[in-house]
Amino acid sequence: MCGRFTQHLSWDELHWLAGLIGQPRNLALRYSIAPTTRIEVIRPAAGGNELVPMRWLVPAWWKKPISASLAPLGGISGEDVKCQLG
Repeated sequence: MCGRFTQHLSWDELHWLAGLIGQPRNLALRYSIAPTTRIEVIRPAAGGNELVPMRWLVPAWWKKPISASLAPLGGISGEDVKCQLG
């Protein structure tokens, strides 16, 4: 699987590691998070770091609606695509 990751830290753990500000959230464990999934991201803010929702791995130059990025590419299925890292 290409470009997937897990989110397994609680709000308390992230607060301790990154000095988060704002209201605590109930962060569920998430496994095999795929590109274009909405995730919580830590970003700098006045007074500390904040946790904000963002869509992961969507390039800034992408102009089409997100649903268009999920459409099949010329009939190629996910099983047909191979990922080469490194």
